Amino acid sequence: MKLFVTKILLFTIILVVLFFMALYISSCYVSKRDFSNGNTESNTLVIGENQTFDFVILGISHGRVMSRDLNHDKVEIICSKRFLNLAQGRGQCGFSEQEYYLKYFYRKGNSTNTLVYFITPPMFFNSNLANNSFTFVDEPFKFDFLWNYMFFESEEKPNRILEYTRSKFKDSWIQLRPLNSTENLNVLDSVDSLKIANGLKSAYPMGLDSLRFQKSIKTLEETISMAKQHGTETVFVIAPSLINVWPGQSEVEDFLEKMSHTYGTQFYNFSDAIQDPHLFYDHHHLNSRGVEIFAKDYLCGIL
Repeated sequence: MKLFVTKILLFTIILVVLFFMALYISSCYVSKRDFSNGNTESNTLVIGENQTFDFVILGISHGRVMSRDLNHDKVEIICSKRFLNLAQGRGQCGFSEQEYYLKYFYRKGNSTNTLVYFITPPMFFNSNLANNSFTFVDEPFKFDFLWNYMFFESEEKPNRILEYTRSKFKDSWIQLRPLNSTENLNVLDSVDSLKIANGLKSAYPMGLDSLRFQKSIKTLEETISMAKQHGTETVFVIAPSLINVWPGQSEVEDFLEKMSHTYGTQFYNFSDAIQDPHLFYDHHHLNSRGVEIFAKDYLCGIL
């Protein structure tokens, strides 16, 4: 009986070792490709070690567009600053995982003077971001990333870890390559009020969920505190949109005012700074020309 148990234990250990070896080999195979912050949605593919950046971006898609579609290099040139974009779009990343990305950035010995956090009021009220289990599917398997995340407080963590590891055996990962980006020259001809109304319904599936809002601001304050401990100044930005005022924006602004008094953070509301539809590819995302104008006229001035 003892011999049988020993064999089972040994067999299990071998399977676990083979599993992690497969994860590692799969990740190394993909990671060797020429990824950069401007041609991938992944963060850990581009987070190095012991590097210094003038600023780091967090947030959802309104922050990520600063790097997509050949925008990253343009923003660096316009602002004459080096930055790392850790924002995650596609509805896959809530406040907790954004905090974890920043924590991982610091853990790798990196530093930054300024954290530019692109916030949008729906982030504070929408549970779908926090409960999305596909957050890490574009991230290579890294043991330290997984190990530390296992001890990180977050919702939907077991399923997120499952998808993180399972994704490394899928064709979508094996075939992952640098994006063949071109400038986003799509434009809106005019403002469509009906589309805006339908979009807001989708962005606030539970309305102004007060319980979710409290969870969001708790996590965000933890992120601010962590940044401050690492000598990083936090600047909050609401990006330009054709929506102008988002539902729940006053609650968000009240919270940010409190953070300003407590931690010395800054807040810039650029929601109505750009109103030309031709500078947007939808009602709340700037196209490449819009990003250039935003960087030149607004972003560079707050860094």
